[in-house]
Amino acid sequence: MPEKEDIIKASDHLFYEIKQLDALAQILVYIRTLDINHGGLENKSQKSIHIEAIKNAVLEAFLMHTRSILDFLFTEESKNKDDVLSLHFLERKEDIKEMKKIRSKIISEKEYHSIKRRINKEIVHLTYYRINIDEIDKRWEYLKIRDIVLRACLVCYKFSNKDLLKTVVNQYLEKHLELYRHEIEGVFNSNEATTYTSATPEIFVAKIKYPRNK
Repeated sequence: MPEKEDIIKASDHLFYEIKQLDALAQILVYIRTLDINHGGLENKSQKSIHIEAIKNAVLEAFLMHTRSILDFLFTEESKNKDDVLSLHFLERKEDIKEMKKIRSKIISEKEYHSIKRRINKEIVHLTYYRINIDEIDKRWEYLKIRDIVLRACLVCYKFSNKDLLKTVVNQYLEKHLELYRHEIEGVFNSNEATTYTSATPEIFVAKIKYPRNK
């Protein structure tokens, strides 16, 4: 287990990841309005080509932050000893157990691995996996992903030792906890998975269409 001082310092970097995730999702919405105002990507003017490049760069950054936060939330033991893990902020075994139970109602272990695999295959690595995905299945539901990841972070925060987070991090998460309070309390009080996971698996798993053997 890392030293308490190091965990507190690391909370600053967790804060950065979460802020970037939220901000980049909002930027993607804004870029989408630019795309619409310039006639969509079919209009291959120099301006629309630049907008497309910016959109791709922002989306890639958003997905990298998504992967970092999900790794933080789900990894229990890491080969890299300097990885910051959510369990570093939870001290009691009963809190860890309850946190996992509630978190699974928002995003399951299987869905975590699915989205990480998709990010790795489509964004991080140049793979043959990409050539079998059509344009529709390349789409990323970034607002839904943002909401799922933020809610999972807030569930973890509810069970965390607040003394291990810097004041600014506590303030930010408390503010978002208040914004999402109704939905988060619904997750805590429910015995079923929320619609964010059970009704939207397409967010995490691309529908791959493999070519038929001739």
